Amino acid sequence: MFDQKPSGNQRRGTMGLLYMPIAMLLAALLPGVSSGPVHADPPRLLAEEVRIERPERYTRYTVTLTEALPGDRDLVLHLGHDDGGFGHAWAGLPDGKQLWNKVDASGLRVEGNRLRGEVRSQVQLPGDEHLTDMIHELDMAIEGREAAGRYSGWYGIRGQHMVIMTDSLEVSREDLRYFTYGEKYEGRVEGSIVHRAADTSEFQLELNLGSVLIGGPADRFRRVGLNMRVRDGALRGGEVFGTDLHEGSWRAEIRRTDLKIGDQRIRGEVEIEVESSDASGITEFGDDPIPPGYRGHVKSGTYTFILDGRMQGNTVVGTLRSKYHHLDVPIPANNFSGTIETLIQRPIHTGNAIYVIRLRRAIENTEDLVLQLDRSEGKWSDAFAIGRGGGGLSRVDALGLEIRGDHMRGDVVVHLHPGSGFLPGDEPLTVTYAVDTWLGRGWRGFNYSLGGTYKTTYGKRNEVEGTAAARVEDARTIRARNAVREDLGWPTWHGPNGAFAAQRAGHELVDSLDEARLDWVSRPTPGARSQITRYHQRNVRRELDRGPTGGGSSVVVADGRVYLFYFRPVGEAGLWTYIRRETALGRRVVPSQWRTKADDIVLCVDAATGQTLWKTTYHKGGIYWEPGKDTYTSTPAVADGRVFAMGTSGWIYALDAATGERLWEQPLPWARGAARRRAEAMENQAMVGGSPTRGASRIVVDDLLIAPDFGGGLIAFDVATGERRWHARNSGATAATPVPWRHNGQTYILSPHGTDGQVVCVDAATGEVAWRIEDARTTGYDLAVADDMLVLQRRSEDGPYLAAYRINAEGFEEAWSLSHELGGIDGRPVVINDGIVYAQLDSGVTLIDPRNGRVLARDDRRRGSASTMVWAEDRLFLDLDATHSRTWQRMYDARPDHFRTIHNFWNPPHHQTSAYYRRVLAHPIVDGRIFLRGTDGIYCYDLRKEQE
Repeated sequence: MFDQKPSGNQRRGTMGLLYMPIAMLLAALLPGVSSGPVHADPPRLLAEEVRIERPERYTRYTVTLTEALPGDRDLVLHLGHDDGGFGHAWAGLPDGKQLWNKVDASGLRVEGNRLRGEVRSQVQLPGDEHLTDMIHELDMAIEGREAAGRYSGWYGIRGQHMVIMTDSLEVSREDLRYFTYGEKYEGRVEGSIVHRAADTSEFQLELNLGSVLIGGPADRFRRVGLNMRVRDGALRGGEVFGTDLHEGSWRAEIRRTDLKIGDQRIRGEVEIEVESSDASGITEFGDDPIPPGYRGHVKSGTYTFILDGRMQGNTVVGTLRSKYHHLDVPIPANNFSGTIETLIQRPIHTGNAIYVIRLRRAIENTEDLVLQLDRSEGKWSDAFAIGRGGGGLSRVDALGLEIRGDHMRGDVVVHLHPGSGFLPGDEPLTVTYAVDTWLGRGWRGFNYSLGGTYKTTYGKRNEVEGTAAARVEDARTIRARNAVREDLGWPTWHGPNGAFAAQRAGHELVDSLDEARLDWVSRPTPGARSQITRYHQRNVRRELDRGPTGGGSSVVVADGRVYLFYFRPVGEAGLWTYIRRETALGRRVVPSQWRTKADDIVLCVDAATGQTLWKTTYHKGGIYWEPGKDTYTSTPAVADGRVFAMGTSGWIYALDAATGERLWEQPLPWARGAARRRAEAMENQAMVGGSPTRGASRIVVDDLLIAPDFGGGLIAFDVATGERRWHARNSGATAATPVPWRHNGQTYILSPHGTDGQVVCVDAATGEVAWRIEDARTTGYDLAVADDMLVLQRRSEDGPYLAAYRINAEGFEEAWSLSHELGGIDGRPVVINDGIVYAQLDSGVTLIDPRNGRVLARDDRRRGSASTMVWAEDRLFLDLDATHSRTWQRMYDARPDHFRTIHNFWNPPHHQTSAYYRRVLAHPIVDGRIFLRGTDGIYCYDLRKEQE
């Protein structure tokens, strides 16, 4: 299963770095030195070990469960089994309709001739806004190619979005599980017993207002609020609090109050003055309201909050408005909540007090539930739950609670409603919590604390049972039915011809992408999304839902196999001091987001079945660069039976494409600096900030691997030995993958030189510069070439636009440029196929004749955020909004004389992912199948029209 044997002429230890040979050291440090072949050993890899996993057997069980879904509908489970168990699974309907689904079959086992165990699923039925959470227990007898038996289980229905949960904040994709409505679970209880606010004339009032300032994103300034002292119904002083208040970004103080507190009501105005240390991110807004969702620095000035709330027990809830001078501030929710704390010290009589009880992770096993129970004369008189984000109160029935001595036991029934802020859907939900707690007396009986446990079944449990029948197939059978042609592929980020165009396979494709059929889902892999720092510091649920990023690599396809490079944070956490401080402030963090080391992983999957053929892991051989918008991107390249990937520590990995065996490794010039930065981060307990890559990938030309060095140059390695053939400095870019160009039997490499806007043509055999367009003013992003026409993105004061040159072996001449009236292009790569340029301009998708720049056709609808396009079988597939981790697709008839939208919007039914901004993913289309990287795996959809 595991292979740690070094290969080639390199001897590798387990840790550490050796000094570079003099020639290589000079080549890395001195820009003017070009090195020839390097025969000496490079520095050792940072990997402690290299593991190669190759599951040998593969079987798929296609199980039909009768009447397992609401409405007595059948459910079909597709369960892939190999040496590691049921590692990947998905669900569907008998008629083949798409389902938004997640399936966890890790609890299922093959024992002799029986299939037994538990399967957890989440599905969204076509046309339904709710999700169905399910657990099924299977017991089936296997006879040859069939299996039959029974199932039993239950399902629950809820709304809006799926949630993947784990039992701890240490997130690993291997131990993620699915929370299911109707499932039984338990948690901790914390709390205290306090005086009623009405029993005293002096109390502390804390109000959480939410996102009420201009420019503050909701997840960053959620806890903006007021802390005020009240005596005899009058305000005696207070302060403003917030997430980043007084940490150098902004500060505020209360200037005026006109609040009236009495008769269980709180009404009036509070005026605060805000000063921002950097207000440059906000300009004047004129007389118009600030647009919703605006993000930027906090705007300095005077804010007035108009409050109207009621006091119930020791809780305050109500509605508010926020005004900036004369403008209304659009806020996500126009409500607020708060708590009252009495400021007297006298013994508490437990029969006449407020019980504040916090049930940890009691809502969907993720969110805390805070109950306030009012006890008068030894009986429960009033009880309610506080909603998230200042939502309304939910009714609570505490009559089942009994206090005997120092223990409180019994049932608490919570009636949650959609307006409470607890539920994502529009259906009410009743939850019963069985509480078992103890009461701890405080100093001189002035206060009490609560502690203990609770148990619950969350949501209605709908019992189901029925028959189960399965078709059992091995990999050879599936491959014979669903084989992907090995002579077709997508071996690099920008496709087989470097222009995002698939090879023709002669298929008739579906007329609607809703007819696409999910062929398979791979074993779990992490998402490609970028992680802006503010998210993983404070938005814990996002991390629990999706897990840590695995880098921005796209999948590639070659010889009937799918390849992906990704990384996983491992080892010691970095910012322990920061983590402790965040925890002390009451915020939860995900420790895996603060690692400094990473596993570099190259994965190979069968394109016909989705089974893992091999996975090679360089354990602790990489760096977990600080997540941000520029996530680490390293799309592999495949050629001549080899796969090449760039690890996170600056090493090129060459592996056997069929087996995953290591062939050779070579460092790029920045590898030594990367190792130094990782060592410094470990010593200083800090993250390794500033990912060094910008999205450029590698290509294979003839017998050479051409790799950007991320220092403005290109390096060529011998694909068989790893020897460096040449190093062309001032000839590469960090954001653009080089493009091969063949002219008169000779191969050249075209690349922008991103630092000065040039375009460079390099002889692929020697590394010599054939010519250089010094005044190209390129943006540094991807070029496209067709025959003797070079199309590039040129920058100007009015924004980037398209331009073209006629090129030959001796030089170039400018051919045309597009008018700015057609809109800029802003880094989005173009597609060239059959003599047509397809460009994503701001004004819409545009078809252009590359010979003269004439517009042939266009779609006047504006496209979404930065994205890629793919041409396949006279169709054009546009990724509508890749910037925001979406892979929504629009499909066009790509023929100029028939150019039109065939399908306007397809939302692939799985958790979607994409790296941020200009690191977006390419989605290969090979032999009528589209391969999409998802948040939790690789997805293959069949786009071929079914034959009647």
